Amino acid sequence: MQDCLPFGTALESCFLTLAAGATLGLALLAKTNAIVLPPVILIAVLIHGHVRPERQFALRLRHLAAASVLSLYVINLGYGAEGSFTRLGDYRFYSKAFTGDGMPGGQSRLHGPIWDQIPVPLPAAMLEGMDLQKVDFENPRGGIRTYLRGQWYDHSWWWYYLYVVAVKVPVGTWVLVIMGSVICARSLSPQRLEVSCFVVLPAVALFLPACLQTGFGAGIRYVMPAFPFIFLLAGAVFCIRSSKVIVAIGTLALILGPLASLRTYPHSLCYFNELGGGPQNGDFHLIDSNMEWGQNLMYVDEWVKSHADESPLYVAQWSFYPIENFGIRFTEPTIGKDEPIAPGTYLISVNYLRGNRDMRRMPLRRFLELVPDEKIAYTTYVYRIRQ
Repeated sequence: MQDCLPFGTALESCFLTLAAGATLGLALLAKTNAIVLPPVILIAVLIHGHVRPERQFALRLRHLAAASVLSLYVINLGYGAEGSFTRLGDYRFYSKAFTGDGMPGGQSRLHGPIWDQIPVPLPAAMLEGMDLQKVDFENPRGGIRTYLRGQWYDHSWWWYYLYVVAVKVPVGTWVLVIMGSVICARSLSPQRLEVSCFVVLPAVALFLPACLQTGFGAGIRYVMPAFPFIFLLAGAVFCIRSSKVIVAIGTLALILGPLASLRTYPHSLCYFNELGGGPQNGDFHLIDSNMEWGQNLMYVDEWVKSHADESPLYVAQWSFYPIENFGIRFTEPTIGKDEPIAPGTYLISVNYLRGNRDMRRMPLRRFLELVPDEKIAYTTYVYRIRQ
């Protein structure tokens, strides 16, 4: 009877359980690295329950189990339950993380008479996608290269994503996060325990796996699932007995962060903070999905149409969508290694301007020695060569 709750409280608890399960399922559908959340939440509940025993501890575990089951249902619903409950022994994996020391295309590292018979409650496409994503991250042959500060590498580093957020996240947000962390560290023991279990632990669990993937470094999107928890930590500036001075500084930082980002709008992907030199210098630090992902074709099209007298026009525009479909008439630049650059107007994407050898546009790097006449949406450099 100790686990019984009043009707209103029980109804609210059931609603929160359903909301948590549905939200967790949607999070896993949106980003598979949220797979770390169920065990992390369980660990957090166990730690919190051990340090602060409560009458409802067993009830909370039951609610957590119910939320996990509901999240599995939501995931299977999203995939149409295709291939769900396939036996583990029927899968073939290619990443070292899944196969261990086995050969690519082999069975799971847990291969055995008992393990092979276990039905996996996840859709087959989801598990296979996680395996193939892991193959990319392992990058065993160095085929996927990493750009950082003007250079290309065949590997990444554990601190790569720390550098990415250092130059991409607004300074005002950094001020809030640092202040919130200090306030939480100095708060009362019960508050500090709850923040550590249910805010800091999930944030670290979502951020750390990306840092451990040192095969190659990619976009900030791989660590963004940790941001909501980090924002909760920043919110401690306004929630935990702060002085008026702290609240005033936090309010100023809260205002300046979005304002700094709005200065780059609508080219938000190109945003870099003041420490990184702003979007005008962002391509020195990072390119690819941190800077240009083919999102500015319309702006290039508008520029070309408003400069119809520019001739000859040479365009090297990086995009998944063919720029020719916009009806733009241009010539693909062909520049030899030691040949002089022909007169004309050149529009060159930063991904080609700073491209690696795999892009086969290395001669275009010669334009880095020149000062561009202007930039289109921060990602396309305009050079007018007269002679």
